[in-house]
Amino acid sequence: MNDIINPKDIGIVIQGPTNYSKDILDNLDYRFNYVWSTWSDEPMPNLEEINKKIRLVINVKPPFAGLRNINLQCISSEEGIKALSTPWVVKIRSDLLWSGQ
Repeated sequence: MNDIINPKDIGIVIQGPTNYSKDILDNLDYRFNYVWSTWSDEPMPNLEEINKKIRLVINVKPPFAGLRNINLQCISSEEGIKALSTPWVVKIRSDLLWSGQ
């Protein structure tokens, strides 16, 4: 029995603002499927750069962000997950830089 998961079966949703987009994009392991789910009011140069490298989902902000932006997190996470067609999904925040995926 093969217990190894194919990286293409793993989708990673990067959720949130694009402030650190260059650092994140430079650190991705492109064996995985990525989608960045963010907001329509993010800086256009960041959105264009992200869209060149990975799939981009642009969301419209709800009228009420919710306590600690929970509505923003829920909407952008859900829309990012919908954009993937992988059996496994990991959701991370865009203000965290990780390595060794």
